[in-house]
Amino acid sequence: MRKSETDQTAAGERAALNLLVVEDNYDDMEYVCDSLKELDTGLNIYKAGKAFKALEMIHESQIDLVLLDVELPDMNGFSLANRIRNMEEGSLLPIVFITGTDANPLMAHRKYHCYDYIKKPFMRSTFNQVMKPLLKGLVRQKNRNSRPALEKEKVVFLETKEDIFIVKYDDILFAEISGRTITVYLADRTISGVKMKFDAFIETVDSPD
Repeated sequence: MRKSETDQTAAGERAALNLLVVEDNYDDMEYVCDSLKELDTGLNIYKAGKAFKALEMIHESQIDLVLLDVELPDMNGFSLANRIRNMEEGSLLPIVFITGTDANPLMAHRKYHCYDYIKKPFMRSTFNQVMKPLLKGLVRQKNRNSRPALEKEKVVFLETKEDIFIVKYDDILFAEISGRTITVYLADRTISGVKMKFDAFIETVDSPD
């Protein structure tokens, strides 16, 4: 599909948007990414197949928009959306649900303040109708707010069998290993059953002490 001269000019005058596609099905992931590239070849598209990875990317990569499947292997997509809303980086982050799950779109709007809800399988025309004005609006907003990024407070992502925790680096007092899991002691609580190798944990917090 050939872009108009207006679109080409706009793309050359602004910084690229950072989009995160959270989808565990490879074919669906590629279809969404191809649909985005057809709208704008200048997008930076990040991919995550699990909720844990998505949270990590949102904290580290200055994401401008999340396209989120509901059925994920490690966490329900609605629960992930709630986690994103509780992050400083995600409190106002636009979210578009893309899913084959039967759910109430109005509930998704009200509870998670999502931008829209696209039902799978979808046609490119339906996708474009939702995404084209959203991408244009985000471009204008990013151009207005363009400034050097502020240094972020360091956090550590800890995954257990039941949950994913985002903890402040400075709140970690010490940790101990028991079998194949780690117990992390924080200033205000203890997190048990962390699924991580101990040497990987030390590398993550960057403190052998």
